[in-house]
Amino acid sequence: MRYVRTALCSFLIAFASVPASAQSNHSIDPATDIIIGADDAQHELVIYFGPNCGKCRQTHVMAYETIRRDYVDTGRLRLIYRDPNGLIAAPSQVPQFQVLNSMNVLLSQNLACHHLTHGSEHAAQMIDRQFRFLEAAFPRGMPPMEQEDARGITAHMVREGIIVPEEYDACRAQDVARQIHELMVQHRQTLREVTGAESTISLPAYFLNGELVAIDSETELPLILDALAREIGE
Repeated sequence: MRYVRTALCSFLIAFASVPASAQSNHSIDPATDIIIGADDAQHELVIYFGPNCGKCRQTHVMAYETIRRDYVDTGRLRLIYRDPNGLIAAPSQVPQFQVLNSMNVLLSQNLACHHLTHGSEHAAQMIDRQFRFLEAAFPRGMPPMEQEDARGITAHMVREGIIVPEEYDACRAQDVARQIHELMVQHRQTLREVTGAESTISLPAYFLNGELVAIDSETELPLILDALAREIGE
């Protein structure tokens, strides 16, 4: 199957041109945000991500352990994860893309259900596990696929404990999907307010103390470790 970079892997949100010094006062809500770290941490890093976003996974695998060990676990930094993608599969005339879009929705719903069921620390662990699983399985990005392929990926994630069917079904049965979708719409609106109208911004987007972290021109990945070292110190 030929690998294709999908819209979600290099997710674009329609907003205005974003200056490198874009500032924002993010309103943090424990009910909607996945929050890791001390409440009284001096610094704050807000991460907008997509569960099937290739660059989100690459940045996470490259930087997460260092960020957690050197900054979060030392009490200096608080992490806030936000998924601004909606939970309704985008329509497509190509069946394989429609299946991929549905898989993207499942990945978002799964992480949101982990958060609502078990809290932020557990949800952060599942983000880490899901990212590493997908990066190992699809280093070039998850391609358009047949239903049989999607069932196989889902079954593998169940065996790995990334998806827990009983909890996922219970979460869905409580109409949580609608609540989650509303939360993600709020996150999208927040990102619009941060960046301004009628522009494009790629995920992942990192805001350190309210300022958008610059992107490396060669790798197109956020220079998050450089920004943390400069702002907080080694």
